[in-house]
Amino acid sequence: MSKKSFLKELILFLVVVFTSFSDSYGQSELFTTDTIQFKNHIDSIKLEGSLTLPKGIENPNLVILITGSGAQNRDSEILGLKPFKELSDHLSSNGVAVFRFDERGVGNSEGNFAKATSFHLSTDVEAAFNYFSEGDYQFNAIGLLGHSEGGMIAPMIAARNPNVEFIVSLAGPGVPIVDLMVDQNAQVLRTNGMSEAGIQIVKENLGDIFRMYASDIPMEEKKDTIFTNVKRYYSLFDETDKSIIAPSADMYHLGLGMAFNQPWFKFFIGYDPTEDWKSVQCPVLALNGTKDIQVSSTMNLPAIEKNLSEGKNEDVTIMPLEGLNHLFQKCTICDVKEYTTIDHTFEQEVLEIIQKFISRQ
Repeated sequence: MSKKSFLKELILFLVVVFTSFSDSYGQSELFTTDTIQFKNHIDSIKLEGSLTLPKGIENPNLVILITGSGAQNRDSEILGLKPFKELSDHLSSNGVAVFRFDERGVGNSEGNFAKATSFHLSTDVEAAFNYFSEGDYQFNAIGLLGHSEGGMIAPMIAARNPNVEFIVSLAGPGVPIVDLMVDQNAQVLRTNGMSEAGIQIVKENLGDIFRMYASDIPMEEKKDTIFTNVKRYYSLFDETDKSIIAPSADMYHLGLGMAFNQPWFKFFIGYDPTEDWKSVQCPVLALNGTKDIQVSSTMNLPAIEKNLSEGKNEDVTIMPLEGLNHLFQKCTICDVKEYTTIDHTFEQEVLEIIQKFISRQ
């Protein structure tokens, strides 16, 4: 495996980052589209997005969409697919107002995405929420819908803002992110051909390396310990599994260092959504595909349900969706590479479940 191809694959192992900057908008016979600019006063940046309003409905419910990892435009565009535009068009054609916006530093939004953590991004979403709560538009209820990392940001906001009236979590995490990322690495490596013995090594050792990187100990003080542990970890694999994970221990160490040099990744890997979920009191719909290898349904949905129950939230709907991947597509191979071979996201059943939940709020 070449250095270039290894680093490309490692990014998939650590976290799939979707980045795109193109967009196109149109009108519909069933809804109108307004361009909205609002300000995050905390960081003094202006952001822009699209508000779709169903025609003929006075004071509809509004949902604000929150994208997953990586710098994304308002359509959450990935390799030609536009999942948030698909979702927005369906919801606004069926009576729900939707706001989706370019993340900071993307498209027509100001700011520097490279310096932002999930917390900074949550303040952008909350600024949008405040804009519509206090502005000229009138809505019956205003809630949040987040996909993947967005499914972590939504309860983060609702935990501190009791005015959030509902949450939809799509493939959102319910366990500490370090545990989620170990599982994600194991599942992605399995689809790349790693042996079950190798998968067990990943599950037993990678979390400790992630925790060392994410700790508050200055890098200068911990770098030798980290490198020693990375080399030990790499040495545990047989030659075939080594060829899958990295060309060498040095290259694997380099790839990890590149990831943890980003403020976003260090915050993300050290985050635990447990307490935020326990604090959420609004109605919650949590969906996850059973074939999702990035955010496991069997790991995260029970954790979300348990945390909400411990927080005494009694309006909770938890739904594993059979045969769907991370993008809520019906999949066959169900690995990351298959995403681009399917010409749509969000199977019709998913769109209908989301629409019915939001409409009843």
